[in-house]
Amino acid sequence: MANGLWWLPSLVVFGVTAAIVAVIVLAVRARRRRGIGSGAREPDRLDRQANLMLVRADDAVTAGEEELGFALAQFGEQTTADFTVKLREARSELTEAFRLKQSLEDAVPDSDRERRERTKRIIALSESASARLDEQQRRFDGMRTRERHAPEALARLRAAISGVRSRLPDASAAVEALRRRYAAGALNSIDQNIDRATRFVQDAASNADAAAGRATATAPPSAGDLVGVGEERLRSAVSLLDAIVRLEESLAATARTLDELVAETRRELAEARALRDRHEVPEAGTELNAAIAHAETTLAAVTASTRMPDPVADVERLREANAALDTAFAEARSGQQRIENARAALDGAMRIARSQIQVARDVIGGNRGRVGADARTRLAEAERQLMLAEATADPVEALDTARRATRHANDAEALAHYDAGARF
Repeated sequence: MANGLWWLPSLVVFGVTAAIVAVIVLAVRARRRRGIGSGAREPDRLDRQANLMLVRADDAVTAGEEELGFALAQFGEQTTADFTVKLREARSELTEAFRLKQSLEDAVPDSDRERRERTKRIIALSESASARLDEQQRRFDGMRTRERHAPEALARLRAAISGVRSRLPDASAAVEALRRRYAAGALNSIDQNIDRATRFVQDAASNADAAAGRATATAPPSAGDLVGVGEERLRSAVSLLDAIVRLEESLAATARTLDELVAETRRELAEARALRDRHEVPEAGTELNAAIAHAETTLAAVTASTRMPDPVADVERLREANAALDTAFAEARSGQQRIENARAALDGAMRIARSQIQVARDVIGGNRGRVGADARTRLAEAERQLMLAEATADPVEALDTARRATRHANDAEALAHYDAGARF
């Protein structure tokens, strides 16, 4: 019997081999099906996303139309004009998206590429339409929130008005004290600040009174809008009053710098005279004599007791005289000495540049909406030159750059005053 079943082991081997081959074939087919399914998921995913976004956009347009009706009744046509435009644009995008959706379902077959591009376009249009209306919804939700909190905001505004109004007498007294101490040119940046701050405070109070009278009104302007305008006017008044304080501090600091510069100029003149008298640099004698004479004249002018000082202008004049003196004196001094002098002068020059840049900033900041691009450009250049001066390792180059920053800041201030006066 055992001899009769000699073929049984071979049959078992063949059976196992066939089973392994079948498993491999099934695995390959399953892998191919998974690959086909993965490739097919991308269009399905886009279709689902497009459908969801289209429904959301349609709902957003419908809700937007309802919201616009409420907003018109509450805030009026002027306030809702932008909402009307955004709704019209969103409706147009939605119409195009529906047209593309219909084209995907008509009898004319599309290629895979065409279908994918149209589906992506539907998604983009739907997202854009929804975003337009979401922005408007947030805007009017914020306006309604402001309206609900208008009474509290009004109370804060009235308290702030009282506080700023109480600053006016002290600020006016400070300006008068500055006028008794400094030349008129030194106070150009704040010359009209008290009058303008007073008007801004009055405007803020008028808006507060109007807001209080419109607590139950529905037509524009709303109480919240009036409070917002009052807050803006009050911020402008505070900026003008703060500029007076900053200028007072700046002039005091610049006056101290001037005192230091006067002492420095006297020392440099003594050195220059000694050098001239020793005839160590005869070839530079003419230039050195001219520089000494100019520095002496400038020093006498800025220290004269019969005139009102203008610290910023006086420092600039004395700096220029010192620069000319340094140039004429350069051939008689070593390079290291020249660098040391520039380094000693640099700190003061940097302070002046920063001070004048702040003055120009205050003038522009206090006249928002009135100062044009030229003044702002000069200020930006002054700030750039100051940054270069701060980053420059060479004291001589840094000193020249700081002085350029001061000149640009002076120009910015002058242009800002011109613009503010022409547009006030």
